[in-house]
Amino acid sequence: MALGERNGGATLKVKRRLVVTFLLGALTGAALVSPLSGYQVERALLEKEQLQVELENLRNRMSSLEERLSEPHYQRDVTVEDIEVVGDLPDSATRINLDKKLGEMLKTLVGREVEQIDPLLLYYVFDGRTVDLGEKPYVLQVKGIVIARRLVFFYTASEKSWAPEVQE
Repeated sequence: MALGERNGGATLKVKRRLVVTFLLGALTGAALVSPLSGYQVERALLEKEQLQVELENLRNRMSSLEERLSEPHYQRDVTVEDIEVVGDLPDSATRINLDKKLGEMLKTLVGREVEQIDPLLLYYVFDGRTVDLGEKPYVLQVKGIVIARRLVFFYTASEKSWAPEVQE
């Protein structure tokens, strides 16, 4: 009987080792896959946020154009029909949030005649302006403005430093 107990005991140890090895393998695989899927989820969330910004801009554009068309004295002059905000930033999340904020600021120009919009005024209003995104303020630098049926606003931004400026 001693021989049968040893054989049954050895089989039990082998089974335990197999179960432990399987569980360690499953945990290791899950640990390796988790960062990859996290990156894909983050990228999908950023893309979703960007599409929501585009959707909001299109809704604003449609609303402004419908209002403009319903005016009795509407003329077929060249008017701003769309606004595109183009940011040059390495961080996608910051760029999307700044694009959204700037799109909201510029949406009042949709429906206006191109000739009535002063590009220098737009430049001076936005260049050097601090935009607060909640967690950090950013200072805008206007790189260019194209005013036509589609107003295109090119910018870059940098985090605002809180160090006092030294004047000489």
